[in-house]
Amino acid sequence: MRGRIKQKREEEDTQILRTAAAESSAQAVQQVRQHRLSLTVAEQGRIVEVAPDGSRKVLKELPSARLGLAKGTVLTYR
Repeated sequence: MRGRIKQKREEEDTQILRTAAAESSAQAVQQVRQHRLSLTVAEQGRIVEVAPDGSRKVLKELPSARLGLAKGTVLTYR
């Protein structure tokens, strides 16, 4: 019984952290855009620099688009 309660708490904590990370990412992206700075993101198996005018420059090709991350992992909010 205690194991289930602990597991449920850990799942709830994880969800809280995921939500906080997504909200923080969204705010960071918004601030970068407001200050007209470049933004570096991971998308479609590449690391890409997005300039304030919307132009994109590929900085690096990644070996795998999945990066071996767990399903549902969010690298950036777009």
